[in-house]
Amino acid sequence: MKKRSRRGRPYRSLSQSILGVQLDLRDLMRQVNAQLLILRMSKNKEYYTHTPPPTSPTSTRSALDLILSSSLSTTNIPADTPGRNQLSLRNISRSSTSQWGTVLKGYVILRDLERYLSRLVRDYTLLRAKS
Repeated sequence: MKKRSRRGRPYRSLSQSILGVQLDLRDLMRQVNAQLLILRMSKNKEYYTHTPPPTSPTSTRSALDLILSSSLSTTNIPADTPGRNQLSLRNISRSSTSQWGTVLKGYVILRDLERYLSRLVRDYTLLRAKS
């Protein structure tokens, strides 16, 4: 009879665990590739020249806070701009903000992928050391 975990599930062998990790990683890579494809297909590439600030484990503010507080998150529109020009500036502002939101989502996915892969390497190294 196999030993069972706290949840009543049988313990998985090393090969089963690695296979599960491979499947999870495959699904995650598909999701990231889909997000990157969406980013590449967007119309205006000039908004993507700004790179998010690097993060370190010791930083007090999260990377998301730093990105949201950056100058690219909003565009100032002068109040004294007459009629047609003001409307076009507002459209540009909305467009750049929505494009920046897309970039932000892509960055968050890539950051999470990096964290996941770091944990994966750590766990794999521990499993290899035990066997």
